[in-house]
Amino acid sequence: MIAESKADPSGRVEFGFNTPDDLGGTHGLWIDAGSAKKHGNFWIKPTALPVNVTRGPAGTTFTIHLKGGGWTETANIYHVGLRQQLHGLCRCLQTARAISRFS
Repeated sequence: MIAESKADPSGRVEFGFNTPDDLGGTHGLWIDAGSAKKHGNFWIKPTALPVNVTRGPAGTTFTIHLKGGGWTETANIYHVGLRQQLHGLCRCLQTARAISRFS
């Protein structure tokens, strides 16, 4: 159980919980409503921020910290572009995180 709440007189319910540091994408949620279950989805959005530099001379090394990467072969690959050219790839392999350094 991640949260507990009671419905108001109109049947509306609200609850909050801390988002787990987990794989990105859709995660199933359900609410036990008496003997019935109400199903829904919760989306963990991947992020690639912060990038640790905003400017520098040619050859400056920068780091990208990916969080919430996906779990499929294509949902865990991120392309890094600089001046409309492919500069490299970041990939979250067996975890939802990756740290990549480029120069």
